[in-house]
Amino acid sequence: MSPVYRWSGRWTTKRPEKVFNVVTKFNISFINKHGDRVLLGTNQGRFFKEAREEAEKELQSMLTPENEGRWRDIYGEQAVGTFRVDPFECYENGDATGIYVKEVLP
Repeated sequence: MSPVYRWSGRWTTKRPEKVFNVVTKFNISFINKHGDRVLLGTNQGRFFKEAREEAEKELQSMLTPENEGRWRDIYGEQAVGTFRVDPFECYENGDATGIYVKEVLP
């Protein structure tokens, strides 16, 4: 699935023509009810981590046995066991350029 961008009030799968400086940051993703791997939570720069290790630490604190039922209730049965840290391209303000994670299937 290609990333989706919002540009001038429209949603498109075509990357905007304007050149943006992007950086790679890390956050948690999961499989949603449609079978897409998407960003966990909102697309706001304050939730992205500069280093993979920071995001891994957050993921480990989230995946405690007592929280499994909570994540099932919030994100659905299909999400259990699919949480992982992924890199996201982010604008300079920290927001990701898209919420979908491209997966290369074997």
